[in-house]
Amino acid sequence: MISIATSISNPETKQHITELLSKISASDEISVVDIDCQSKCLTEWLQSYYTRGTDRFLILISDVFANPETLRGAKTLATDYQAEFGECHFGTIAITLQRQRLPDIDRTIPPDVNGEELGRVIDLVANRIRYVAAPQEYGPLSDGICC
Repeated sequence: MISIATSISNPETKQHITELLSKISASDEISVVDIDCQSKCLTEWLQSYYTRGTDRFLILISDVFANPETLRGAKTLATDYQAEFGECHFGTIAITLQRQRLPDIDRTIPPDVNGEELGRVIDLVANRIRYVAAPQEYGPLSDGICC
């Protein structure tokens, strides 16, 4: 299961992404939550999310990573999140007009992303999280199984 948290400051972009996510989450095992805050509050929300002991993968979609007007720089904020939550099942998608790689950001999308592209980007980030996550523990092999 995947949880998607959004923290989007631009009202038009927020509405657009929310509408697309409602279509995506209706057909998959995805839950969506809107975090109506930026930077410090967002860090506190993430800490709270992981202290609850959830095993769900979390993808954060936000424009705070690429917004030069944020309290802290995008590189610093993303790097801080990666340092603090990198051991968790955590991925990031930045909303930005510039289609460029950002340090410590898994993927970027434009504010007017279409549903197909958003779904593809979510799949890519979710697959990366699954790939780097520790494998599930399995019990001992039963007798009669040869390796």
